[in-house]
Amino acid sequence: MKSKWDENKEQKEESLFDTAYRLFVEKGFQQTTISDIVNKAGVAKGTFYLYFKDKHDIRDRIIIRKTYKLIEESIAKDEIQHLPKFEDRLLFIVDFIIDYLNENKAFLSFMHRDLIFGIYKGTFSKTIQNNSNQTIMDLFVEGIKHSEYIMERPDYVFCLILELISTVAYSSIVLGEPASMEVMKPYVHQGVLGILSMYKK
Repeated sequence: MKSKWDENKEQKEESLFDTAYRLFVEKGFQQTTISDIVNKAGVAKGTFYLYFKDKHDIRDRIIIRKTYKLIEESIAKDEIQHLPKFEDRLLFIVDFIIDYLNENKAFLSFMHRDLIFGIYKGTFSKTIQNNSNQTIMDLFVEGIKHSEYIMERPDYVFCLILELISTVAYSSIVLGEPASMEVMKPYVHQGVLGILSMYKK
């Protein structure tokens, strides 16, 4: 059972996370200061430094938290359990990510093209709820083992796929180039399958 002190500490940290994210989205990362964050959160500046090194640290950790939650939600969907082929499960996750980013443009603008950073730094080392002792990377590697692909470094391949998704999503959703995400999604699918095809047995 958590002590009152521990609960208070967690509440302050969560408040700083939530406040910083809102300010980064509303004002922009460069325009937001640590003073803005602590004043809005109602804590002393010294409290901020108990949890975070600087403004960049809290930004990075927000991206890690949010991208981890995004991937975790995609894996937890019941629909994915009924897809027998590895490629179909992977494209389901791709679509889930794209649809989320399309509906949360503010988050995508804040995150810029750092989807790969958030996932690589956060999800590879964390377990997925309701799927004991497995990480996102474990699931990808396991899927590769039972498919027609041979990859010496599946983590590198997964990073290529994430880079494709994040770059196209940012360009399409935020910048509107070269076309809408609805138009670009089939091309993302083709790109993902094209990356995989290089590793067929």
